[in-house]
Amino acid sequence: LRTLRSFGENTAALWAEEQKSLEAIYQQDFEVLGTAYWQIRLCKDAVLRIELPSGYPQSVPPSVVLVGSECQVGGLIKTLAEEWLPGEACIFGWAEEIARRALPEAQEHQAQSADVGQSGSREECSKEQLPPRIRIDDDGNHIYEPRTKKHRDAPRSVRDGQKLRVWDDESLDPAHAVELYHGEVVEEKKSKFQAHFAKVVNMGEVKWVHRELLSDDKLATATHNTIAYQFYDYTKSTQVLDYDDDHENGAGKCLGRLLKHGGYMGIFVMVSRWYGGVQLGSDRFKILNRVLQTLLEKSGVESQPKAPTGKNAKNKKG
Repeated sequence: LRTLRSFGENTAALWAEEQKSLEAIYQQDFEVLGTAYWQIRLCKDAVLRIELPSGYPQSVPPSVVLVGSECQVGGLIKTLAEEWLPGEACIFGWAEEIARRALPEAQEHQAQSADVGQSGSREECSKEQLPPRIRIDDDGNHIYEPRTKKHRDAPRSVRDGQKLRVWDDESLDPAHAVELYHGEVVEEKKSKFQAHFAKVVNMGEVKWVHRELLSDDKLATATHNTIAYQFYDYTKSTQVLDYDDDHENGAGKCLGRLLKHGGYMGIFVMVSRWYGGVQLGSDRFKILNRVLQTLLEKSGVESQPKAPTGKNAKNKKG
């Protein structure tokens, strides 16, 4: 039997770090089958089996196979392997790409969950309503340009900073305004974190909250503003759960899983992080969850394990 030490100390350390990240992201859906064998449950019937060769991630990519699904993903996996770069820890990215492009359940989820900032109806809006960092382009889109501090020697995700956002006029509609809640700023190894949330019932409120939060001068300077939201869409009689990493790979999924497994319905959450120069590794996922959980508990937010049905499934707000 091979032991982790037999692969070399450097390889063992890299595997251990990636394993911690995957455990934090996927929780009970991630499983260690052996020293060099892992698996991730991507949905109810599909499992991604992973074999780690001795040269991963320094010189060769991992070997993966999708089990329990009729989807043919051999071509996709081959493409991912060809695009892989030496030194890249890629398992999370591959798992998400396979789930997004190949699995019917993942495609259905994407269809049901409208993206934050997706364009819709366009009505005239005065530029005086817009914060200085949000401009209107020639097509009427509202463009958010973050003010993230640049870190030359930091990891790529930190160098990338926040995403540029595109919103439509619905995000300005005062009919979608809801109360915002903010947690205390928590510092861990020079990085600072702050959680925020709002109670929402539709995508209009999700867009309004996201835009309103990023309109804050302080939050516009964060390295990442990771979001997740979950609510019951009464008009379509379906539960909506979605998230966005904001270039903090895996962070959005962590928040989404907290909402899902914690049974938090009708809620939008965001955790802001200001990078302080020290890499946190997988610990950043634990901190994200902790600062958000603390805010929810202090605010008295209760879980709702089941989506409303029957008489309770009525649209109380537009």
